Formats: sequence, structure tokens, C-alpha cells
Amino acid sequence: MPVLVTHYVGSIVSWGVFGTGSVFLALLAAFAPGFSEEVAFRGLGVANYMRTIQSGKQIKVIFWLSSIVFGLIHATNIFAGGDPFACAVQAVYATGIGMALAAIYLRTGNLLPCILGHMSLDFMEFMRGDISQSGGLMMNMGVGDWITCFAAAVGAVWGLWLIRSKYHPEIMALWNDKWSKVDSDK
Repeated sequence: MPVLVTHYVGSIVSWGVFGTGSVFLALLAAFAPGFSEEVAFRGLGVANYMRTIQSGKQIKVIFWLSSIVFGLIHATNIFAGGDPFACAVQAVYATGIGMALAAIYLRTGNLLPCILGHMSLDFMEFMRGDISQSGGLMMNMGVGDWITCFAAAVGAVWGLWLIRSKYHPEIMALWNDKWSKVDSDK
């Protein structure tokens, strides 16, 4: 996936600038948000909304809502002491990545690729020396960060392409089938 590869390049550039942290701690730090944010935003938010919609036109509502709220949640790092500019950039970045993850989930109904993708992105960032030392907060912006922002732009475009109107009937059929199986198991 071009989004992951581009992000990995940006993270590796940041490792060269800021050094690296502990692999074990980065894995632990990546697991928590990678799992919990995907369960909350995609697994609960998107899935429950998809259970209630009646038209493919509503797919874009949950796509945009989940992506924007996902981005805004990342802006709250400013309250933990993160650099205001870096937190604003992180919010925009998270919106773009959220668009890719939302589209993947809408098209597949499978949360696992979203969790693994999110965890791998976070792992690459938590391996950075500056982020591992600041408790996971962005305290400044380097060249690698701008490369990862490009990855978010790629993710946004790719997400929009994946959920274009042409695919709405397919997405609706997938989710109707998914929920009919859940309801028949009751």
C-alpha cells in the first residue's frame, strides 16, 4: 500500500534525524492506540452507522465523520504538552490516514487490516527517539514528518477513490450481508 510505504520512508528519515527508541516500548505504545482507536472509530462508529443506513449516499457521511473526528482527537495532544503546530499538523495527518482506514473498512468489513496498518504506522513513529522520549508527543517537525504528511495526502486521495459512488452498491451489499448474518445468529 503506497500510504504505508511513504509513511515508512518518512519515519526512517526521522530516525536518522532524531535517533531511535526501544523496539519493545514502541511495540507496546503502538498496540494500544492501533487497537483501541480502530475498534472505537471503525469497529463501533462506522459499523454501527452502517447498520442503520438505507442508502449508499449515506456512506460518505460516515466516511467523512469518522475521518474528521479521528483527526480532531489527535489534536488533543496539545493538552498533554505537545507543540501546537505539530499537533495541528498531526490532526490533519490523522484525518488523511483516517480516510484511508475508513475506506478500507467500508470496502472490506474487516477491522484487522485497519488495526495492523494503524499499529505499523504508530510503531514507526514511536521508534523515533524524540517521540519515545516525550511520551509519544510531537514536539517538533522534521523532514520525515513532512514526508509522512504526504503519505496522509495519498491516503486521503486513495480513500476517496475507494469509496466513490461506483462502489456504493457493493459496499451496501457487503454491510447488509454482514448485518443479516449477525441478526440471523441471534
